[in-house]
Amino acid sequence: MNYKSKHNVLLCILTLLFIGNCLPLYGCKQPISQKIDYNFAIKPYKFTLIGLPGVGKSTTLRECAKLLQIYGIACNVKSTDDIIRSRFNACDPIIIRFEKEILKEKIPDSILKVEGLAPEIKIAAFMQKFGEEPAWRDLEEMFIKDIVESADDSDWFDLGGKAPLRKGTLDILHAHNIIPIFLDARSETIFNRLTNDDNWKTRAAYFSAGIDGWPKIAEEHRSDRQKKYCEIASIIISVEQSENEETNHTIKLKTSEEIAHEIFYKIGLLHNG
Repeated sequence: MNYKSKHNVLLCILTLLFIGNCLPLYGCKQPISQKIDYNFAIKPYKFTLIGLPGVGKSTTLRECAKLLQIYGIACNVKSTDDIIRSRFNACDPIIIRFEKEILKEKIPDSILKVEGLAPEIKIAAFMQKFGEEPAWRDLEEMFIKDIVESADDSDWFDLGGKAPLRKGTLDILHAHNIIPIFLDARSETIFNRLTNDDNWKTRAAYFSAGIDGWPKIAEEHRSDRQKKYCEIASIIISVEQSENEETNHTIKLKTSEEIAHEIFYKIGLLHNG
């Protein structure tokens, strides 16, 4: 059985499984917006998850990979953030090209060549000197283009939260037939996840906002990016249950496994629709 046939079998199995067991749970509440005409005949299509930090993109994408692997479809999830951190050095060809074509100057050795300095600190120093917009985002986009174009059919991508909002990055996804799926959540959910995530407590935004300011940051990020994510997504999925299932003002969240099944079900609708 070839790769494409395996993909079709997977979609049929997961669709039947979802209809039989999960359809009453989800009810197809989120609209499917086919704003980008993906050509499914070109090759086995892929998707990436977009959304704010704390919404569960990485965890859900790993769960999706498990489902693919169960049915014999190779899936290697690559975090572009992790890859960029590992490659953030003076010898990387993307850094060299960025200096020559975009920045028009050398990045100081004090940023790139200090031994033992954590990549996050180097990147923060880069942003402090050259700015996040457009310099860092231009460099990030160049890295993502290189990572995606050098990948094989088994590689899937976990993008940073802001990266897909740039037209250049979206064009890269479109060129490689990668469907953007928006995972949505209320600001309360994002706040609760980030404040309980020790990894996020090391980020600069946490220190600048403080615990008292974090709810405001979560709400500002959501209000600023919500519309943009909706505009570029082909599928929108909430990570939360419907409001009538809430009790005592507690937001009930779907599990990553439930969201993964919903994703494959809705991709099946997109594929067949």
